Amino acid sequence: MGGAKQVVNDVIAMQRAGQAEFFAEQGIIKVTDTQTNQLLTPEEVRERYAGIVTFDIDTAEQAGADTIQEVPGYSAALLAVELASSKFKKLLTDPKGLYKELTKVVEDAVKDARSPAEALGHLGGNHAVKRLELTPDERFVNRYHGPDGMYYDANGKRIEAEFKGYNKDSNVLSTSTKEQKQGSNIKNRTRAETMKKKQSKVNQPSNRQGGEYTEDEQALWNEIRLAGGKKNHLAVFTDTETGQVRAFNQDKDGNLVDKVLDEPIPHFNDAKAITNNAFSGEK
Repeated sequence: MGGAKQVVNDVIAMQRAGQAEFFAEQGIIKVTDTQTNQLLTPEEVRERYAGIVTFDIDTAEQAGADTIQEVPGYSAALLAVELASSKFKKLLTDPKGLYKELTKVVEDAVKDARSPAEALGHLGGNHAVKRLELTPDERFVNRYHGPDGMYYDANGKRIEAEFKGYNKDSNVLSTSTKEQKQGSNIKNRTRAETMKKKQSKVNQPSNRQGGEYTEDEQALWNEIRLAGGKKNHLAVFTDTETGQVRAFNQDKDGNLVDKVLDEPIPHFNDAKAITNNAFSGEK
């Protein structure tokens, strides 16, 4: 009973604190310390609301409450419960933006990836995109057998990205049956030609990854086709055991030419636990 009460208290406190902090950030509420009469920051508001207890735990139940909190991965499990209860759509906040990022990670994993490893590869790719300050091309749709993203750098140059997740420090890219390496000009030209053949399916309902084909998507791939597949290419590799992310530019043949990022994903263990939880419940 003590353990059950502790879980319920923690989940409710997490929801209450996240909502209170968000309202404080948006100026919807203002909270003042009754002793100092000072206005609390959103972070301080979160801390105060997180400390509110919903169900009292008596002495006889305290041992159970203590035990559940000592379970390895309990904090990550609480985040997973919160994400699951909101169906991955509820806005969660904390001072470091961790909850917002993890919410999106889980959404992306459930929507596009077919395994936890692939989802963690997406996590590393999203981290690299953010750190390299790339801007997404909103016309791009992530589809099976296609690249993982299309972006623009600060100079407006188009960049196609491949995200890989391996359980070791690896930088292997796959090659098609036509011996075309991912990230190469010829592979991208072939993809563009394949997408051109989908014109007749534009706006037709589809249950395949990415949903129905769109005119904007066709316009994007037509630009790539007319350019002969030429564009900048980025390959991002994530070690799914350590969370280390390495990103490389590629030449026209898809070869890795220079490393542009080499660093770990912040809060990786929590993100990995939540991603694995999403797959265990959804896949």
